[in-house]
Amino acid sequence: MDSLQEADQGDTTTVLETLAQAGENRAALMETEKPSGKPKMHLPGIAEAVIDKGYHSGETLVMLKNAEVRTCIPEKKQKGQRHWDGKGEQQQAVYANRLRRRRNLWKTSATEARRADRAKLCTLL
Repeated sequence: MDSLQEADQGDTTTVLETLAQAGENRAALMETEKPSGKPKMHLPGIAEAVIDKGYHSGETLVMLKNAEVRTCIPEKKQKGQRHWDGKGEQQQAVYANRLRRRRNLWKTSATEARRADRAKLCTLL
């Protein structure tokens, strides 16, 4: 149940592997859950991810969108404006992530969600 990645790879290149491992860890936890009328976890898998800004890139957001994972990733500070020529899919993914971050739902619950997710991930590792 280990999700540590090699230090020679950046966060943006390992995010899918990390989420896949987290999904496997969740599945292992579900097996230990006592049968009841209502499951305590989202059955289809990881649907949302609150992640630190080290994971923010257009390519990563597109990969997560294609994996049907909604994101809430802070943007890194940019020098100047971004150039979107030929990167329409990345632009849509970045703007959708930005919109989710700006919504009150994420503003009020993001800190709590990060704390809860970190606590859950620490128990999964």
